[in-house]
Amino acid sequence: MRPAVTMPGYHQGREPANKGRKYPAEILTPEEIAGLFQQISAKTSLGLRKRALITVLYRAGLRHFEALALLPKMSICAPAPSPSFMARVTAAASLGSIPVPVG
Repeated sequence: MRPAVTMPGYHQGREPANKGRKYPAEILTPEEIAGLFQQISAKTSLGLRKRALITVLYRAGLRHFEALALLPKMSICAPAPSPSFMARVTAAASLGSIPVPVG
């Protein structure tokens, strides 16, 4: 027989133990990001896509659901004066337009 806590309706009417608590964001360090990049291939299109997504997430401070909501028409890449590129990402209306240095 299943434990009572796994039965439907067991938690109904009970407040979660962590209700009202705020947990600090766990921001990755540059070393942790470099470690991620070492594990992703820079030679395949899928690897390049993953690297670009991680760069946008990290440098713009986007949450995962905000990054997943991005569409190709929301970004414009233009050459910057330096060897790197600047991408302007327009996500949700509440965020507006975010300039993201890439490279």
